[in-house]
Amino acid sequence: MKIAINEPCHESWDAMTPNTQGAFCKVCAKDVVDFSLTVIKVLL
Repeated sequence: MKIAINEPCHESWDAMTPNTQGAFCKVCAKDVVDFSLTVIKVLL
């Protein structure tokens, strides 16, 4: 299964501020969620 993100953030994850949803990117002013370790069933 492939999941597409309409407007992905291309900034470095390490430069973001951790928060409860994942991390906050100061460049794009959005919460960024790291789905890489999430089970597919949870995403659906």
